[in-house]
Amino acid sequence: MSVDALFELQQVDDLERRIRIVVAEFYKQPGWPKDEARDRAFARELIETFPRLNLPAELLAFRQWLADYTPNPGRKVKYRARVVTWCNRAAARTRPGRAGVRDNRAARGRAGTAPAGPAAFDGLASSL
Repeated sequence: MSVDALFELQQVDDLERRIRIVVAEFYKQPGWPKDEARDRAFARELIETFPRLNLPAELLAFRQWLADYTPNPGRKVKYRARVVTWCNRAAARTRPGRAGVRDNRAARGRAGTAPAGPAAFDGLASSL
């Protein structure tokens, strides 16, 4: 077997491992509509679309957010659409050269939005 063929096999094995991890994260979400074939295809699409994201960490953050979210009564949660939106926003935050939501540089220069310094926390310790 050539070195190129071994490298391709390794890449396929790595992709399959990542797909299994992402699908397992899907299934940790209560209410996720389980469909093995559809979920595997969806996981592959996410991995290929968002190669720079740590998908398991983002899915954990999504699951934590969704635990506190209460949808409107009678409305069904579209989990896959929400995951894509979540990943799009996460990718926008991590894009190089762009100040994102989690970046303190985005808040500088606007009144009342500067990052809090250590002095802002001095009074908090005494009130506990």
